[in-house]
Amino acid sequence: MKTPVLRLVLAAACLSGIGLAQAAENEKGNAEQAAAIAVGWLTLIDNYDYAGSLHAACASFKGTATEERWVGAMNRSRKPLGHVGSRAVIDAVFSTKAPRAPVGAYWIVRFNTTFEGARAQEVVTLAQDEDGQWRVQGFFIRAPD
Repeated sequence: MKTPVLRLVLAAACLSGIGLAQAAENEKGNAEQAAAIAVGWLTLIDNYDYAGSLHAACASFKGTATEERWVGAMNRSRKPLGHVGSRAVIDAVFSTKAPRAPVGAYWIVRFNTTFEGARAQEVVTLAQDEDGQWRVQGFFIRAPD
């Protein structure tokens, strides 16, 4: 009688291991996808298309600033850094919390970036937009860790 129970326990353990491995693989794929979305959006910033970056962001982001205000802020803070020499993903982390945002579902993607005149860490926060697509919900540049 112990043998069938043991087999059932071993089978369940194997299946749960497969489930965990699959979940880890899905998480990795989602992190890579989140980083790719962030890089695509940062390309607009890199090309000084600040208005385009605002229009490509999620609705909650667009609701926080007018185009004039966003373009002005980018001209004052990002443009002086110059062209990007290199950018490397530090990590992409799924979270239910994001700076200055309600509890929800977010991907926070961090980059080490070298500009013409400085090194910095860029942080791009993605949120699911009204249409279900992941878009930029927040962005800031800070001194590297």
